[in-house]
Amino acid sequence: MLNIAKKKVEKLQNVHLVIGDAENLPFRQEAFSEITCSRAFKFFPNPSKALCEAYRSLKPGKEFILHVETSDPLWIKIALKVGLPSKVARYEWRYRKNDLLCLFKHAGFQVVFTGCLLYFGRSFYELADKYFPPLVKLLELIDSHVNVGRNIMIIGQKLD
Repeated sequence: MLNIAKKKVEKLQNVHLVIGDAENLPFRQEAFSEITCSRAFKFFPNPSKALCEAYRSLKPGKEFILHVETSDPLWIKIALKVGLPSKVARYEWRYRKNDLLCLFKHAGFQVVFTGCLLYFGRSFYELADKYFPPLVKLLELIDSHVNVGRNIMIIGQKLD
């Protein structure tokens, strides 16, 4: 992923890519105005420590944005309950929304937003926006009113 990122930012100025451990960030305290973690959280061996590091690295009043897959949808709960093989009961399903909210609270964050993300892929949204813009508005409306789903976003704010 770092090689891909290097290609994408090679013409941009003031972009510095750093390899680091989410559980021991190589940055000073209160270094960032925002931290985003999308679809990687499931791979962290100690997610609680990673959240604490994010909290430490944020400036007061600023936000950590997490996008993660959960096991909240009913069909996933059933698959896990009946003990389907591990290839079906995938690793990213280890989190429930309420468990994540507890991790945020433990790290010191005040949760300012939770919501379900509908994830159809970029090309779907581009086509909808080009040929039928009201569909995008409908999807955004649904996203803003649904709190449980397979893909969720949680935004935690570092208290002053």
